[in-house]
Amino acid sequence: MMESLFFNAQERRYRTSFRPIGGGSLHRIDISNGIVVLHLKSARNGYRQTLRGIDRLAVLTLVNKGGFILHGPSIRFDAPAGYSYLYTSARQDFDLAVAPGSDILIIAVADFFLKRYLCGIQNDPVDHLYRLTQSSEPLQNVDRQPIDALSQHLAKKIATPRRNGTMQPLRIEHDLIELLIHRFDAIEPAGEKLDDASTKIVQKAVAYLAEHFTDPPNIEALARICATNPTTLKRLFKKAHGRTIGEHIRRLRLQKANRLLKEGDKSIREVAHSVGFKHQGHFSHLFYEAFGIYPKDLK
Repeated sequence: MMESLFFNAQERRYRTSFRPIGGGSLHRIDISNGIVVLHLKSARNGYRQTLRGIDRLAVLTLVNKGGFILHGPSIRFDAPAGYSYLYTSARQDFDLAVAPGSDILIIAVADFFLKRYLCGIQNDPVDHLYRLTQSSEPLQNVDRQPIDALSQHLAKKIATPRRNGTMQPLRIEHDLIELLIHRFDAIEPAGEKLDDASTKIVQKAVAYLAEHFTDPPNIEALARICATNPTTLKRLFKKAHGRTIGEHIRRLRLQKANRLLKEGDKSIREVAHSVGFKHQGHFSHLFYEAFGIYPKDLK
């Protein structure tokens, strides 16, 4: 399916192809030089394929239904539905087993595409992914996130052909880049390396906020929980994560809201209140700042 995926990488022409596979279907879209989209739908018997020549690329996979298993000589990854997965690969062959009734969107990004956007910053997600594609590891599961409303919205726009073909290649490439930016931004930056005692303080703060971000304690109370003082906690947290504790709480709230909007059973006001925002207007403004779209447009 993905053998010699970028063999004609010098060709920038937009192309689409569609073929049946074992009762299911595979829709392939060559977006531009270095990006290929595969929309896989398996039938009741599932689908199996050996992937050859998967050389130095990052792969974003959104599993809408079903799931798949990817394994090599010493590696096995199980990918159930409801999540998006980021992988990087050096050259090696793998076996792909897709569950019956699966609906999977696969976006393969060549390392030379990522290289165009390197900025030389240690914690930048693109730089991080590019370094992984150059490593000796045959396959790495970099990150897993629940599929949120924005990812689902953009994936549907990419996978569903428009009736009006005017500038379709440019529009799909725009949607795809927006999806990659959104998904790459969810990767937690490595931050500065701390000593063991400092690392435990930050980890305790992160774990506590993950459970209490809708109604978090003030900095003094959080410092007491972490057995330190407010000044030290703020300094260590910023060094480890590259953002303040307040920015981290806001990030957790907006990410949770994005996932709740996908479920569709709550109003925007209910979503805002459930993640800790008192005013819907303020929530919508922050959501747009973070994701470039208003919650009402995802609803």
